[in-house]
Amino acid sequence: MKKAGNQRIELGVFEFNKPAYKLYQKLGYREIGRIHQFTYWQGSMWSDIRMEKYV
Repeated sequence: MKKAGNQRIELGVFEFNKPAYKLYQKLGYREIGRIHQFTYWQGSMWSDIRMEKYV
């Protein structure tokens, strides 16, 4: 990523995907915001959690 000139990686993880959220935190990503009521899954609306990591 650095060779391409990128200094930051941003990703989104759905609020219901707790294992992925914990993994991203373990890898050094931090939450920077949420888009509430972003997606519908199993009868409920869920947020999209935005995360970033500087490389």
